[in-house]
Amino acid sequence: MGVTFDENLSWNAHVSELVSKACERLGMLRRITGNLTVYCANAVIISFIRPIMENCDSVWNCCGVCNSTLLKKLQRRAARIITKESRSDEAMVMLKWPLLEDRKWKHICALVKKCVAGDCP
Repeated sequence: MGVTFDENLSWNAHVSELVSKACERLGMLRRITGNLTVYCANAVIISFIRPIMENCDSVWNCCGVCNSTLLKKLQRRAARIITKESRSDEAMVMLKWPLLEDRKWKHICALVKKCVAGDCP
């Protein structure tokens, strides 16, 4: 599943690994962004980077404030890279991206709905 546990059963190691992987791909995106439109760069983020940041997010929902803040900063950094805006708030509005926190709760609600309907093993 790709979930990393540490000796304290906290999510620090997992979130750190996610951030590391996403940062590598953001660096690649930053290098090629001059050759891409905003639409194409957005598709790259949605296809190759956001799945890393959302991997099993319904499991590690309670990752703590520091880890959540780190992931929010990463999302805002991605928005600034795509739009070439200096402020992340403006970039997020321009892209109309939902916050990772909102997407996480959407995933949890979808799982609960499947459980209630009897669609989960």
